Amino acid sequence: MVRFKNRYFLIQLLPITKSSAVGVENIVDEGVKQFELGSPSTIANMVRGAVEENFGMAMASKINPSLSIKFASQETFLVILRCARDAYKPVWSSITFLNVFPGKNANSEVPCIWQVVGISGTIRCSQMRAIRLHRHSLLQLIKSNNLSQVERMQVENVIKDIEGAIRRIEA
Repeated sequence: MVRFKNRYFLIQLLPITKSSAVGVENIVDEGVKQFELGSPSTIANMVRGAVEENFGMAMASKINPSLSIKFASQETFLVILRCARDAYKPVWSSITFLNVFPGKNANSEVPCIWQVVGISGTIRCSQMRAIRLHRHSLLQLIKSNNLSQVERMQVENVIKDIEGAIRRIEA
């Protein structure tokens, strides 16, 4: 019996707005306020639609049975997406071309960057990469010196919890 081989994408969705003064796209808080991940099926349907648009109906039907969302976090905008190993390159390139996400209103779209943080063969490796990404962002927050002493202590406690989780998973 041969097992079904998968690839797991760790994707970070970064809401953006266009700064007219500079002409550069910046990640800002206003975009985050309008941004809501919604259901995992919404994300999967967007990826399916992108694959169909870029590679046609044949490739979309090839990836359709294996494409699924395993994890989606509203707090961090991280998504773990699973697809078949033999179809991961078209999925990857289609994700690269995505640049919007449905907004809170029915007809609105929020511009965002779909950043593929990593691709792995197991969901465990994707989870570990997501945990390390959280830890890194918290360390950057501490280095920015924009926190009060109480907030700094809370963030340091969260980092200790993350390091404990990493040790438990790796053991």
